[in-house]
Amino acid sequence: LKAPEMNEGERRAPISVSAVIDRSGSMEGAKLKLMKATLKFVISHMKESDQFGIITYADTVAETLKLTKMDAVGRQRATDAVAK
Repeated sequence: LKAPEMNEGERRAPISVSAVIDRSGSMEGAKLKLMKATLKFVISHMKESDQFGIITYADTVAETLKLTKMDAVGRQRATDAVAK
């Protein structure tokens, strides 16, 4: 699966992504490590005009990171939220 190529000088529209993450007991070990690596990958490929948020659930649901603009400060906040 591959996205279509963009023409030179063409810019994509900003995106907003909310990751919904299972933090129950079944998500430990290798599954948790892979999930964190995947989120870090997504964050690292977002542009400053994009937004990213995290919703977690187990026994309850929590908004771990509100939709946050992915400028330098937002990117750090998102990375810190993933590390928790």
